[in-house]
Amino acid sequence: DAVVEYLKKTALDNGYTRGMQLWLPVLPETLYLEELSGYEPLFDGSGWKQPEGVWKLSAMAGLSDDPVNQAQLPMEVDFAEGGHHAVCGTVASGKSTFLQTVLYALTGRYSPDWLNIYGIDFSSRMLAPFEDMPHTGGIVYEGLQEKAGRLFHLMGQFLKERKELLKGGTYAQYVKNVGNSLPAVLLVIDNYAGFKEKTANEYEDILIQIAREGVSYGIFLLISS
Repeated sequence: DAVVEYLKKTALDNGYTRGMQLWLPVLPETLYLEELSGYEPLFDGSGWKQPEGVWKLSAMAGLSDDPVNQAQLPMEVDFAEGGHHAVCGTVASGKSTFLQTVLYALTGRYSPDWLNIYGIDFSSRMLAPFEDMPHTGGIVYEGLQEKAGRLFHLMGQFLKERKELLKGGTYAQYVKNVGNSLPAVLLVIDNYAGFKEKTANEYEDILIQIAREGVSYGIFLLISS
């Protein structure tokens, strides 16, 4: 206490009134993507501009807090660099909202010629707003398990066709050499635990195959659980 009082007196005697902030402000409860530094959707209302530079598949999804480095920076989900992504949390922790945000950012940045989306929603149907978008090949909801079989048959066909097309190369190499004539595929599963339970783990083998081989062929997973 004596040291604190001494420092306080010294500061007052020397006219020092600026308090040192030990941490940045608390992250806002509500934040729009448009408020993030560097967020640039390429959809202009009528079409998508072609992304420039090397092939990427990334989306800003929020603001991250880095207290150690005293920084708050946009959080980017990058499938080209990071491959598959999963978000885990308790009930009502925002997992479905996170998936929505990522999809909104992706579809605002990339055209259907660049990215195709397929969804499995065994949660709160928060993937429904994307169902009629030109990027979306289809969304399977709880209670429509028979459609899941058709969807995973299609995923298997994608893997087979792309193996033959790429001939040992990777999707990134193909796009670099040939151009983006083959769209990336994103399979989104909201509530994987519920999906696995309701389908009696019927599609585990194909999911493991996608998880193991998909990135090389431009097929990516985005899962919540």
